[in-house]
Amino acid sequence: MKNWWMLFLLMVFFLGTCGRKKQIEGFDSDKWIADKMACQEQRSEMRKDLLRIKYKLRGLNTDEIEDVLGKPDAQELYRRNQKYYIYYLEPAPECDTYQDQTTKVYIRFTAVGIAHEITFREE
Repeated sequence: MKNWWMLFLLMVFFLGTCGRKKQIEGFDSDKWIADKMACQEQRSEMRKDLLRIKYKLRGLNTDEIEDVLGKPDAQELYRRNQKYYIYYLEPAPECDTYQDQTTKVYIRFTAVGIAHEITFREE
């Protein structure tokens, strides 16, 4: 009888935590995700917010990063099964508002899919 009760509690725990999306307080994920490729220039206005949560993103897995920032605008494979998720912070070349250079956010993941490094690059 005790085993059934423990099994029931474990199932309730796992079901309660499985469907929740990762959120970071003080960051408007919906606004960021809606601005694909930064064409609407909403992401550039969120630069300070992103810098503030930068260290909270480290240690998250790929699914959790996608919950917070959405699908990446681009991906890049790196050595030893590592990869980068790339998000435009300023309009991408595909946007009507694109200028000569843009700023991108690079999130490097370890081989096991954990965010290890977040950098900003002007290209």
